[in-house]
Amino acid sequence: MKPPPRNTLTRTRADRQLLPSFWTEYISARTRGATEEVIGDAKAIFTAPVLQELQRHLSMEALATPFLFTEQLRNRVVAVSIGYRDNTQIVAVNARFKFDPEVMAHTLIEEYAHAQQRINGTDFDAQRRLYQYDDRPYELEAKRLATTVLGYEAPDYDARLIRDEHEDALGN
Repeated sequence: MKPPPRNTLTRTRADRQLLPSFWTEYISARTRGATEEVIGDAKAIFTAPVLQELQRHLSMEALATPFLFTEQLRNRVVAVSIGYRDNTQIVAVNARFKFDPEVMAHTLIEEYAHAQQRINGTDFDAQRRLYQYDDRPYELEAKRLATTVLGYEAPDYDARLIRDEHEDALGN
């Protein structure tokens, strides 16, 4: 059985990776419900050392991708990088899940990697048709980047659903 997610950054590796203000916003969105408003971009999530390392791998354009906490994602979607037809994009985090801080750090770097992949022209649809989720090159690349930047693989903590999805939730 997976260990339950921890509620605090204290005594986690994410303590020096995620900004305390970001974690406070997440806890608020998780407990009170998301406001569906943009919170910021990567600068509002990651500490300076992590942001500096991300800048070695991702463009400023990718790191400027806004993020928000939302209640509008399906139960099986914990976070997603969404690209729009007008070439804008957003990172959305499902506020109906209780995440471990280290899982959150890993997940968000993966989503920013996907933002960069979209800028680079990655054909996500083709890879979805050809590969199972865990074998998709874009997913493997994003996980590898998160592991490189954070210095650890995604931990095996449970992500706990705390509210059910809306009837009109987004995601496949």
